[in-house]
Amino acid sequence: MANDRYQLLFDAANQQRYFATRRDLLRGALRLSLFLQGSKRVAVYERQAPAPGRVGVRFALAAELDLADAPTLRRLEAELAELTAAGRDD
Repeated sequence: MANDRYQLLFDAANQQRYFATRRDLLRGALRLSLFLQGSKRVAVYERQAPAPGRVGVRFALAAELDLADAPTLRRLEAELAELTAAGRDD
């Protein structure tokens, strides 16, 4: 978690995974879409700078995704393909 930039919450926020790069996040979300039972809604949080006078890791909500939605999955797949083709992790 020390170097992770993204946090993905799923299963009504009972489970979470951390990812260092956007490409890893996209891969993880797409993989998760195949295995989630019930709600396929996930929340993506992005690491933020600590609040003034505070130490530690802080994540802020960046997106809410419905992995049961075909257009959302196509958008994630397209972004992953673009990052992969460009050799970028972002």
